[in-house]
Amino acid sequence: MWTARHIAWRCAANGVLLLGLALPLRAEEFASELSTERAREPRHVRVALLQILPEGDDEGANLARAEAWCRRAAAAGADIALLPEMYQIGYQGYDEEDAEAAQQWQDKAIPADHPWLRRLRDLAVELEMAIGATYLARQEGAPGNAFTLFDRRGRAVLTYHKVNLCDFTFEAACAPGDAFHVRTLDTGRGRVEVGAMICYDRVFPDSMADLAEQGAEIILIPMADRAQDADAHELRAYAADHRVTICAANYPEPMMGGASAAYGPLGETLALADESEGLVIADVDLDAQRGMRAERPRGAGVPSRYCAER
Repeated sequence: MWTARHIAWRCAANGVLLLGLALPLRAEEFASELSTERAREPRHVRVALLQILPEGDDEGANLARAEAWCRRAAAAGADIALLPEMYQIGYQGYDEEDAEAAQQWQDKAIPADHPWLRRLRDLAVELEMAIGATYLARQEGAPGNAFTLFDRRGRAVLTYHKVNLCDFTFEAACAPGDAFHVRTLDTGRGRVEVGAMICYDRVFPDSMADLAEQGAEIILIPMADRAQDADAHELRAYAADHRVTICAANYPEPMMGGASAAYGPLGETLALADESEGLVIADVDLDAQRGMRAERPRGAGVPSRYCAER
């Protein structure tokens, strides 16, 4: 049952002026009740970083492991679950001096309608949670190192191919992507602008600047890397410079170095894993981040008109 007092402050909170309604509600009481109501409904998005080992390049076994860990993420209340880089084949390479081996590796690439991706799409619907899938993508010519974000309705809202390939490794058999993208994700707690890059992309400042200029609020980064300390310094600095949240999911030891992490718009650590296998949860306060970015923008995320006005 709504009391007259609740009706009054709810209307006021929504910009409605009540005339001729006398209520014994003091200003301090109004502020207190309004503050309490807002505290009950924080605008947070919860991101789960799946720092998990693969079963080599076994596509089926890797799918089963991805599903099991996505279910754990959903049970933890995650809105988004992110896999490490190229998880479909466990980021497994080939003998780079063997031309036949390179072709066999390329043949593991899958199309957008492949059962591996369809299963993760359907799982996103079942769990009502966005899932960031990583895979070797079949396309005309050489394959791509790819990421697709399925939303909680099973829509592929964002697909990205790694632009800055590690072409000094087996990734030389891939073709690079040509653009960074930002898309709107409906999380169920509200909409958020999400961008993506993959591992080595982070080394290039223009990658972050591009996504920030497009309005990214959360940047998802699947990883396969051992440079934990360098990653932490780079990502923390980028997050603070562009007033964004950066979420990176890496493989654990013994395959890679672990240290999956999320950094907020001040460069603060929201979540940080050790080197072992596990699930890492980061809570992103969108309201706080948006307010901060509006009041104190920095870096390449600042519109050019703002710089001119300054």
